[in-house]
Amino acid sequence: MRIMLPLVLLVAAEAKFERVLIPAGSFVKGSNRGADDERPMAKRSLPAYRIDRTEVTRAMYARCVAARRCPQPAIDLAQDPELPVTNVNWHEAHAFCAFAGGRLPQ
Repeated sequence: MRIMLPLVLLVAAEAKFERVLIPAGSFVKGSNRGADDERPMAKRSLPAYRIDRTEVTRAMYARCVAARRCPQPAIDLAQDPELPVTNVNWHEAHAFCAFAGGRLPQ
């Protein structure tokens, strides 16, 4: 597998970890007519939180790989660096979140 790392790093240097504020609020979770694991319908409330504005791109993930904080995934990060990164497991996603100053949802 050939990786054009300089191209990825050039694009990755411009990638931002931009987050948007989601205000506190309530929502209805579940269904009274759905599958058993969707029942019962219940109102839930969440505190305000921040979430990334976009998916993690291959370029963003390449920054983590270059910093040796994330393992190289099974895809070529240099190919289409603006696309979302795929084929990462929970541990790799967790490592990226720590690198980017965030965390996975609980």
